[in-house]
Amino acid sequence: MTSFDCKNKFKPLTEGTYLKNAEEYKRLYKQSIEDPNAFWYEKAQEFLTWDKSFTTISSGTLKQGNVKYFEDGYLNVYQNCVLRHKEKKPNDVALIYEADDPEDARTITWLELSEQVQLYARVLKHLGVKKGDVVTIYMSTSPEAVYAMLACSYVGAIHSVIFGGFSSEAIKARVLDSKSRFIVTQNLARRRGKLVPMKATVDRAIGGLDFIRSVLVDERVSNMKDQFEMKSNRDIDLKPFVSEFQKGGKYENENADLQAMSMNAEDPLFLLYTSGSTGKPKALIHTTGGYLLNAALTHKTVFDIREGDRYGCMADLGWITGHTYIVYAPLVNGTTTLLFESTPDYPRITRYWEVIDKWGLTQFYTSPTAVRFVMTYGTEPLKDFSLKSLRVIGSVGEPIGVEAWNWYFKNVGKSKCYLVDTYWMTESGAIMISAIPGVTTLKRGSATLPLFGINPQLLLNGDNPQNQELNLEKKSKKQFLEIAENSQSGILTIKGHWPSITRTILGNHKRYLDTYLNPYPGYFLTGDSAYRDMDGLYFIKGRIDDVLNVSAHRFGTSELESAITLHPNTVEVAVVGMPHKIKGEAIFVFCVLKDKRVDEKKTKNELKVLLQKTISKVATPEHIVLVDSLPKTRSGKIMRRILKKIVTKNYEISTYGDLSTLLNPDSVKQIVQNVKKLFDN
Repeated sequence: MTSFDCKNKFKPLTEGTYLKNAEEYKRLYKQSIEDPNAFWYEKAQEFLTWDKSFTTISSGTLKQGNVKYFEDGYLNVYQNCVLRHKEKKPNDVALIYEADDPEDARTITWLELSEQVQLYARVLKHLGVKKGDVVTIYMSTSPEAVYAMLACSYVGAIHSVIFGGFSSEAIKARVLDSKSRFIVTQNLARRRGKLVPMKATVDRAIGGLDFIRSVLVDERVSNMKDQFEMKSNRDIDLKPFVSEFQKGGKYENENADLQAMSMNAEDPLFLLYTSGSTGKPKALIHTTGGYLLNAALTHKTVFDIREGDRYGCMADLGWITGHTYIVYAPLVNGTTTLLFESTPDYPRITRYWEVIDKWGLTQFYTSPTAVRFVMTYGTEPLKDFSLKSLRVIGSVGEPIGVEAWNWYFKNVGKSKCYLVDTYWMTESGAIMISAIPGVTTLKRGSATLPLFGINPQLLLNGDNPQNQELNLEKKSKKQFLEIAENSQSGILTIKGHWPSITRTILGNHKRYLDTYLNPYPGYFLTGDSAYRDMDGLYFIKGRIDDVLNVSAHRFGTSELESAITLHPNTVEVAVVGMPHKIKGEAIFVFCVLKDKRVDEKKTKNELKVLLQKTISKVATPEHIVLVDSLPKTRSGKIMRRILKKIVTKNYEISTYGDLSTLLNPDSVKQIVQNVKKLFDN
């Protein structure tokens, strides 16, 4: 475990944090596991306003797949996210919109947010949207997208936000699966200064779908009528239509007294599509009460949220990070939240640092992919920025390697900010494992401690020979073992349930059970493996199917990748296994370099030596291929299933599944050519 065993520790913030110290965390965490009903009752009263109080905290079990929270309680999403804050501080800033062009930036107050959400809700009501309907939202990260999301909850509809970079094929698949009759989109979007044809993409997606009732089109870019078409009796120009519901408009009095719907805590709030191991997306359903509660609690706990903070998450609204930690959690907590529409390097590589200083952000939350990207430009772009407003910096999406952790902590956090390396997933709804300001002493590479209600357990299959060497607690009549000791690795599961756990997969509860709950009854299978060190802190090693068995030695791909990124010329790395007649499985490395003008043979040898030194000689890779980029999803996840097909000499790209959702589909062709050339030689 060399690459995960880090002795460098950093003390936590100690003043003004939500949790005062480690003792308070231990007390509350123990209660959340041993007496969860008492714990969640208290937190539900602290964070949420209820229309009708609940009498049941939780019911159901993971084994049966019927978990519920606050099932007889009712609450109003608009009241919790907007109204109560508007009443207290109407002229304070609720949303900061940092558009693709920094000159287009603007702020939206709580009063303005309230007015816009109500207007959008009246529009949806006029169009016939009712409780339980699915409304598809295909927009860039913008205030209008937030208005639409909150307006859906206002009328009791379920929103399905699709990332604005997805193809028409991906949109069509999601619209068909969700049977969504209503779509909210934009005429165009701006990305790195270029126009993105949003409406035209939607038109291609829904062509031939006769069940679509209405398409609302926001004019994001003006004077561009020639770039798209408006279909009569279906398409509606959103802004003029909204204005008709304002004072003096055609529909001024229609739905004027429309009240936000009080929702049962178990009513669906949204569905969100995520990739499965088969490559076929699945729609996960998140409910209202439990999701909002855990989103708000984890946000407050992990990011040290205080009154007057200006919180910045750089994700896209189309992903669970955008849902939970751009929209719902900050709004429930009454926190000013940033909507970032652009990229780290547009129009300048200093864009992130400009945004932090410009708005005085107190929290900055981004992905390791973004950190590694800005790292390639060195520290020179940061020299003119103080970043002094920052108190907490965060990482999300994948384990952050040691080199990126060090750079982020030292150069962005100025070695003073608390760095939270958060572990969670779309299925969990909220962060599960993270460092906690006021509590945790940091270790580089470690996600550290479980949050409230999360009971992580490391498991090994019962027939694993390693079990004979470990002090394990064997569960009766179960074909797996629970690892009781520290300084051990295993399959990461969560024992029991928590409020924001996804309830099911839309239209396929069996797939939900088979994927997450049936493999280890009573445990939620995360799909990841982890290492728990001698202090009980967790290090995420990577996906279970990304654990390689090389000559009876097991290596996590994340562990190998972290070691390779220690080389000063590496940007990104992906490690997969390939069949080997003698070893069983061999290590195959794909590597992106910062400076490509190097001696290729020498660099590959340096990477091999680095793995031998930091891991083991057994970890020497069979092959290393240098590439310009790795195939990734829009959220930054490397698509290893594609790389695994390529290293088995399957060069038929048509068999790799839908590549339209990739950030860089052209990378696949180059990788195929490079690997084919390698094996042909």
